[in-house]
Amino acid sequence: MPKSPDYIMTQTLFDQLRHVSSFNEMNGTTYQEHIVIIAGKRIPSALHDAVRQAKSGDIALEILTKNNIPWSHKYT
Repeated sequence: MPKSPDYIMTQTLFDQLRHVSSFNEMNGTTYQEHIVIIAGKRIPSALHDAVRQAKSGDIALEILTKNNIPWSHKYT
């Protein structure tokens, strides 16, 4: 059975919420860090640094897609 995708908020939403008190403590200080926090159990540890160091959120999400790690911006 295929794995259901992890919900990862959009970068726009992340950028809006990062100014809320305590948000960064739970969700990371960068969008790339947020991706690792949310989907980290599915991301092989060897890819954690690549996702964190990606030059943009889109590139970080591409790393997940290229490695068949399911994710979605749709909250279900």
